[in-house]
Amino acid sequence: MVLVLLLAVVCLSSYASVAYPTEKYAEYYEQFLTRKLKESSSFVLPTDNRRYFGDYIPEESTAKHCGRYDFIIVGGGSSGSVIFNRLSKERRWRILLLEAGGEENDFSDVPSMAFHSQYTDMNWGYNTTSQNTSCLGMNNNKCSYPRGRVVGGSSSINALMYIRGNRADYDNWMIHSNPGWSYESLLPYFKKSEHFDIEEGDMNFHSRNGLLNVSNHKPQHPLNDYFFEASREMGYQEVDYNGEHQIGYSGLQMNTNNGKRASGGRNFIDPVRNQPNVKIVTNALVTRVLINKDKTAYGVLFLKNGKLFKVLVNQEIILSAGAVNTPQLLMLSGIGPKEHLDELGIPVVQDLPVGKHLQDHPVFVGFNVRTNFTFKKPPLKEQIRDFLNGRGILTWCLNTQAIKFINTLDRQSTVPDIEIIFVPQASTSELEIRVFNFEPGIANSVIKKRDPTTDIKLMLVLLHPKSLGEITLKSSNPLDFPNININYLSDPGDEDIDTIYRSIRHAQDMLKTDALKKLNASLIIKEFKNCDEYTYDSKDYWYCTIRYFTTTLYHASGTTKMGNDTRTSVVDPDLRVHGIQKLRVGDCGIIPSTTSGHTNSPAFLIGEKMADFLKQRYQKI
Repeated sequence: MVLVLLLAVVCLSSYASVAYPTEKYAEYYEQFLTRKLKESSSFVLPTDNRRYFGDYIPEESTAKHCGRYDFIIVGGGSSGSVIFNRLSKERRWRILLLEAGGEENDFSDVPSMAFHSQYTDMNWGYNTTSQNTSCLGMNNNKCSYPRGRVVGGSSSINALMYIRGNRADYDNWMIHSNPGWSYESLLPYFKKSEHFDIEEGDMNFHSRNGLLNVSNHKPQHPLNDYFFEASREMGYQEVDYNGEHQIGYSGLQMNTNNGKRASGGRNFIDPVRNQPNVKIVTNALVTRVLINKDKTAYGVLFLKNGKLFKVLVNQEIILSAGAVNTPQLLMLSGIGPKEHLDELGIPVVQDLPVGKHLQDHPVFVGFNVRTNFTFKKPPLKEQIRDFLNGRGILTWCLNTQAIKFINTLDRQSTVPDIEIIFVPQASTSELEIRVFNFEPGIANSVIKKRDPTTDIKLMLVLLHPKSLGEITLKSSNPLDFPNININYLSDPGDEDIDTIYRSIRHAQDMLKTDALKKLNASLIIKEFKNCDEYTYDSKDYWYCTIRYFTTTLYHASGTTKMGNDTRTSVVDPDLRVHGIQKLRVGDCGIIPSTTSGHTNSPAFLIGEKMADFLKQRYQKI
């Protein structure tokens, strides 16, 4: 947590673009980061919610009444933070935000600490269930599944890449019975949130007037030019991937502001948190939505400091706890698949496919390349001086530097099926082993052979998987984690694994370009012993390797799917839960089909859209 003596430094969160007295704060940050890194290295992730919320749930009859609000928002992540901000502008409305985690701090504000922040109490600590078609290189075949448990949600621990997706993604939402969700309808909402702080960009698609800062790395990594040149040799052009065209290559657009993390908490909650009409309760686990016999939501129960509280609502309850926690809360409240709820003895309020249709972006992390380029990090104190002036290594989130969008089947297509993330000089082997949950055999034979000073990684992201997973309850106890079955690469036609395979062939072709030959770029592991029953570099060999090294990009969506058919969707196009009054869902769970990008940007969009739904409904009352 932030020390009292740091209060002046915390004013950096105001994001003023000024030069700071770096000598004074460099010493503080050197000690602070060293201590926090040590704490993170020994942090053990929880296996349930009991560490933070106690060992039992008190009886409902003991719940302390703590008032009535016009709107209750459950979850202060990317979507919830926007909803909170926008509704707070109506000063006659009383707004309550319930967040299961605590506040952000100076550690999470440093972009390069993102992986380390996942080993703090800001991460729920989830793993997937044991898989049999992916995650085979991970302990017990379980992929780690980080989710933000903090004000700002996953935007406080993510990789900060601002990637909206493709026009066709959103038009597809509209075509499938979701009026008002076409790209043309949504572009004004993207622009409303955005403060575009990049000189070059198509300003027909951007805005400099919003709260969410979008900027690029300062300085760019020296290897970016090689990645760009290789892409040009292969016939691709530089694009503003959030503009008119997405197929092509680009430096990354990042949610940073003067080098610091630009999260939902910092950019949308902090500016309004002291208004008299709002209240934020942190470290509050919502255990159930209260619904009467008329199927109208009228309040929630939440757990804090081992005590149970009840709060009531005048207008509506908005669940913005994310694509994992929102379905868990709905099912605990009796809204979900009848058969599943019956198994757990939960009275069924509304039979809906909650938790079904889990989508994500699987990513292959096994394409590691050795080069003849050696990158030497400056001393930590120098890195901190740069950071305090909005530039340098500490502002590089996970060292992701550049990106390329391709369609592996159709070079003429305007919609990509693969995203290639360029990561020069990636994180240390020890950190990668921990973050991805690699099992010891893989860790020793593959990951530890990487050299973070010379090696680069091409992360190959499957944008439109056919495979679907599921969120289910482990029990009827809110203190238990939900089951997360990602079910990657399980589609009967093997379309998903074949698309990743084609992306590996594309990446191999990149290594053959003159640009990357200058770096003497070559794959580090040319034969993976777990797949040595297959001829090296054959399709079967790569299929085997893909199943070992494919994990999550942390883009869960679809678990409270939007649509009009109650057999296949949970909320309607106005984000109202089917059959329940005064209850809506506003987070990435509502996404009906994956985007050609990352989910944080659509999460902010969903928050903007939800806020407008509520203002249109209630401003005249």
